[in-house]
Amino acid sequence: MKHRFGAAIFSLSLLFAAQAHAAEPLSCPAGFYDKGVRHTLERINIFEGPQEKKADLAPKHGGWNLVDYRRDDGELFLVCHYKKSGVITVLMIPHDAKTCRLKSGNAFCD
Repeated sequence: MKHRFGAAIFSLSLLFAAQAHAAEPLSCPAGFYDKGVRHTLERINIFEGPQEKKADLAPKHGGWNLVDYRRDDGELFLVCHYKKSGVITVLMIPHDAKTCRLKSGNAFCD
């Protein structure tokens, strides 16, 4: 449980950092260590609204063109999943980001 709490704090800090620097590309952490084991980024999802609503958006041509999904009143979230762990990082995608993609183990929105 301690490790999930730490991951949640880590996610929140990244969320606030992303909002403060919206001009920079938003990216998932490449991985983390837990008890000496490295967990690397496995996959990402893009959600419209909170993840609990299950509005998972389908990628097209290897990525997401956010302009196709963006609504005036809705928020989009980047959800980062890590191999051999239940840890996820949820990041709010800045409104000025146009695309998100996963390439060579790196996920980013810009």
